[in-house]
Amino acid sequence: MDLVIIFVCQLLFQLSRTYGQRVVSRDNALQATLVSSIIMVLWLVTTGMGVKFFNDMNVWGILSYLTGGVLGVYLSFKIPIKE
Repeated sequence: MDLVIIFVCQLLFQLSRTYGQRVVSRDNALQATLVSSIIMVLWLVTTGMGVKFFNDMNVWGILSYLTGGVLGVYLSFKIPIKE
């Protein structure tokens, strides 16, 4: 179950991080604040789990972390955001 959680959280972290950069560039303070809060929570969860997997040398956990992150970056550029 931890593998699924880290994958989904890392994917959402990368998506929200890119979305947050787009919102900031449009000078939308309210959305930027809300997205920043989501980013901080996801960062905390994914970093904590990633460090745990790394310290335990859990290869599947590390791969799940990396795969979720890479897929999140890829999808963040493929999902259009309307102006």
